[in-house]
Amino acid sequence: MRYTQQWNRAIQHQLPPQNLFEVGYVGSASNRLSRAYDINVPLPGPGAVNGRRPIRSLVVPPDGVTIGPIGGLNYFERTANADYHALQTRLEKRLTHGLSMLSSYTWSKNISDGRGAGGVGGTSSLTAQNPHLLSAERALSDEHFAHRFAASPICQLPFGRGKRFLTDSPSAVNALLGGWTVASIVTLQSGGRANLSVRGNPATTGTANRPNALRDWRLGSGTRSLDRWFDTDAFERNPPYTYGNTARNLIEAPGLVNVDLAIYKAFSVKEDLTVQFRAEAFNVSNTPAFSRPNTQVGNRNFGQIGGAGRPRNLQFGLKIIF
Repeated sequence: MRYTQQWNRAIQHQLPPQNLFEVGYVGSASNRLSRAYDINVPLPGPGAVNGRRPIRSLVVPPDGVTIGPIGGLNYFERTANADYHALQTRLEKRLTHGLSMLSSYTWSKNISDGRGAGGVGGTSSLTAQNPHLLSAERALSDEHFAHRFAASPICQLPFGRGKRFLTDSPSAVNALLGGWTVASIVTLQSGGRANLSVRGNPATTGTANRPNALRDWRLGSGTRSLDRWFDTDAFERNPPYTYGNTARNLIEAPGLVNVDLAIYKAFSVKEDLTVQFRAEAFNVSNTPAFSRPNTQVGNRNFGQIGGAGRPRNLQFGLKIIF
């Protein structure tokens, strides 16, 4: 049976005026998670893969029909584990002078030794490189993001009747300039993980191979580019009939910088009818959210980033409240 242990400790402190700061530690340990791996993998060696598998044929009852040759046999069991540790902070500014904000920062580490049997949304190979040594799969998990900052400020602009500026403005001016609210969501996040692989199957085991690392593969911000996100010369194909020595999810992909912005205003048509106008911009700065680099040794695009997320997106809307 799968089970998870969770623990946390947090301290809150009231800061004037109307601010709340919280800092805490959050941890969890998950055990007996689902894992899928091929139990019919041969040891690395020469020759056809199927001819060296431990199970080459099966007898099907009740008629005793023999079927074969047998290929891979994915086996599902609850033997995977995951650990999570995080420093979490939160700063909340309650509404004063038309301004409120909720911001948070998380510094975390997420480690696991398997991707999970479902395989949904993962980046690493679903099955282990070496099913005879599952402990070698322990690494930063597919869901690991070291740093994440998010802030959501809301500001009621000080223009119009009852506000600091233009408080005695005529109705037309107030309808045009008064009562506007600006809201935003700012997200800064470290990159996710990218898993290395090798074109072909040098180990001749039928499982995904990982390459060998020759030296540090990291590049400084001044030398890193979309055409060379990491030092591609630091990796080589694993030699024939051997497993590669690199860890799962070794490469960090580009991070995320995203700002969404909304401007809206409510127009009172009559006592029980209000119309709200909204203008929203997603990724207002049009900052590219680059995809993961190509991490397949032997691919001509190895080390290159060839895609990005959606660009700036604008939308306008009217909401009728009655």
